[in-house]
Amino acid sequence: MASCARLVTAPKGRLTIGLQLNKLPHINHALYHTVVTVLLVLYPFDAPAQSKWIRQFGTSNDDQARAILAAGSSVYVTGWTVGELPGQKKVGRQDSYLRKYDPDGKELWTRQFDIGNYSEGRAIAASASEVYLAGLTRDDGFVRKFDANGKELWTRQIGTASDADDQILAIALDATGIYVAGSTADVLPGQTSAGNADAFVRKYDPEGKELWTRQFGTSSFDQARGIAVNDSGVYVAGLTVGAMPGATSTGTHDVFVRKYDAGGKELWTHQFGTSNLDEVCGIAVDGSGVYVAGTTRGALQGQTNAGGADMFIRKYDAAGKEMWTRQFGTVEYDHARAISVHDAGVYVAGWTLGSIPRQASHGMHDALIARFSTAGEPIWTHQFGSSNLDDPFGICVDSSGIYVAGLTGGKLSGQKNAGSVDTFVAKFDNAPAGDTAGRAQGR
Repeated sequence: MASCARLVTAPKGRLTIGLQLNKLPHINHALYHTVVTVLLVLYPFDAPAQSKWIRQFGTSNDDQARAILAAGSSVYVTGWTVGELPGQKKVGRQDSYLRKYDPDGKELWTRQFDIGNYSEGRAIAASASEVYLAGLTRDDGFVRKFDANGKELWTRQIGTASDADDQILAIALDATGIYVAGSTADVLPGQTSAGNADAFVRKYDPEGKELWTRQFGTSSFDQARGIAVNDSGVYVAGLTVGAMPGATSTGTHDVFVRKYDAGGKELWTHQFGTSNLDEVCGIAVDGSGVYVAGTTRGALQGQTNAGGADMFIRKYDAAGKEMWTRQFGTVEYDHARAISVHDAGVYVAGWTLGSIPRQASHGMHDALIARFSTAGEPIWTHQFGSSNLDDPFGICVDSSGIYVAGLTGGKLSGQKNAGSVDTFVAKFDNAPAGDTAGRAQGR
């Protein structure tokens, strides 16, 4: 078949596949269209994104970022360090940190802190005047509120009476309150355990008062990993090893998506996956629907597996109807870490052991960003990294660019390694070179 296929560089540098049908007299035309569609989804790639700036920092020990958020003229990054960041004081065995940049990459302030001798900053929500950091300690989840200047305003911990493993892994914000999501291995106050570990969602008011909590799950392991909110509701994504009420398990590890109203009433739940292992990394929402991203080792319905593990994006409308699914990756192992939606674009950050067409592998474990339209059209993918391990855990997009944060075991372009594993923060142009239509339309 290779002798009958040719690569065509389409307008805007899009990689397309042209098959010479006249040389394939016995071709199944339905199969042809399927192959073309699969190849376009696996390699949806325009010219790569252009870097605006990169910041690499850390200590002589292990450091990493787990989330990034742009809010107005502020860019917040959170993660953890085993060392002592410049100008800070080491408090516990492993500390959380919150760092603020301006959009040009200038550090404005950093706060290193600890809760219970061990803590991990995992997620951020912010407005123009305040920022909320969520994470976990050895046994509990926590939420800490700061003002825009880095002053701590209050801290709340979520935990059970036992030494069970309670975690907050996601946070979102609207005008009525703060929503957090995670998992508990016990029973939260006023709730009921479904068995093993359950997912939960909790809402606070801006002063830190608990408004409601919902604990839910199956008799097996369940965990909420992402939360997003808009005027239509509160959306939660996670993983389950069982079958959610009214749903069917498809394999060893499924994805679930659940919608609540602002008062905590469940509106719908969907569960999906393959016969293999499926994971979810995050959820994002805009006016046209809700987007879930993750990783699968199988082939989602109507999709094709490219290699050891692929990334995927699925879009639902506000009523819970599936609008489209895209599975994509290289012939090697690919893993999704975070998702963001802005204007007409859906952006997924992750890592790959492979190489994207027309882009070279930088080392053993590269970071990448993939952009799709909100209608599911593949736009471009950008692969970057050092000669060592690179892993982007967070992504956020606004009108000025794409912000990505994670860890690197090497030296990114123009940067120095502080020792062991460092944090990196990078900003890219959200309309890469060659995307003239995107620039003209302000996509």
